[in-house]
Amino acid sequence: MLSFRGLRPLACTVLVLLAHLPAPAQAGIITGMPDAIVCSVKDPTGVLPWERLVFYVSARMRDGRTLYKSSTSDPVVLLVNADGVIDGANLADCDGRNIDSLREEGRAFSFASGGKQATAR
Repeated sequence: MLSFRGLRPLACTVLVLLAHLPAPAQAGIITGMPDAIVCSVKDPTGVLPWERLVFYVSARMRDGRTLYKSSTSDPVVLLVNADGVIDGANLADCDGRNIDSLREEGRAFSFASGGKQATAR
């Protein structure tokens, strides 16, 4: 016959241990900024744009802007200011836009939150 007498202390011990585990990470690489942004890039020749190029967060600048780079062999860069406005004159569809609008379109996201959108500061 199975006895459950020792289970109550074991269950309490497990609950106490689980309560002390750290919470899963919910922040992005740079707090308040998305980890990746998807934008199209104007072709310098003016013939064809690059559609859906992914820019990955690279650095927080001293002036508060956040630098993003593509992973192409000749990286394309964009900057996001502290208000979340994108600066990238070579971008076909993101220059001057706010990252919040790109989040709504599913084009700016954070990896650590399982794809959930980070909030701009």
